[in-house]
Amino acid sequence: MAADESQPLNRLLRSYPKLGDALQDCCERFIDGQPAESLKGSALCFRLQEAYWFFLDTKVDRAKGHFPSISQLRFFSLMIESSEVLRTCYRSPEEVERLFHDFRKHLKTIPRNGVVLFDEK
Repeated sequence: MAADESQPLNRLLRSYPKLGDALQDCCERFIDGQPAESLKGSALCFRLQEAYWFFLDTKVDRAKGHFPSISQLRFFSLMIESSEVLRTCYRSPEEVERLFHDFRKHLKTIPRNGVVLFDEK
């Protein structure tokens, strides 16, 4: 089920009670206790990206139906809204959107290679 991208966190938490604990877990693992310089710009976005992948792999996949389907940008916004530390740095949706846009732009400058592995079982 897709979540309305503009839906406030508190409404999402009423619809998906496990979301709050999942976001808190992601904050504890990827944000809390980090040096201030790693919580700005691209460094923060790389942490949030790792948290998003963790959220998808360990939370959403294991509890189908208990979490909304959310974009990476929406996840970034929810993480920032959930974290006391990050809320003080990024106070408006426009700031979060700019952070995400700048990160996506930065990613395009990084050369990438990939491989696909298949399990024949």
